[in-house]
Amino acid sequence: MSAAAETLAALAQLVAERLANRPDVSKLTLSKTEAAQALGVSVDHLERHILPAMRVVRSGRLVLVPVRELERWVDEHAAYPLGVVARDAVITADGISTPAAGRRATARVDAVPLRAGQGRKPPNI
Repeated sequence: MSAAAETLAALAQLVAERLANRPDVSKLTLSKTEAAQALGVSVDHLERHILPAMRVVRSGRLVLVPVRELERWVDEHAAYPLGVVARDAVITADGISTPAAGRRATARVDAVPLRAGQGRKPPNI
């Protein structure tokens, strides 16, 4: 083996050892593209509808989205589909309350999905 090949092999070994011993550091922020991919939306949708409700980190022209802000936004905007009630929900006369969330759900008991030709009359309860 030539001296250049030995040097290259030693360097490769050194780099491999340093990479193996490097602590695992998770990202604190994501680029707009990464944030959009994480939420499953386009960058355009992220910029128009989601970023205005978030705190972001700006560095020059670079905009970074903190992972915690993404998680907060998802928690605040997550809801059950209309007509679906959580297992721990309690149905009361004035709506549905979810003890786990500590707040009332947006759906009301009388908010029944309408079928074609059914009109907009609430059901007789």
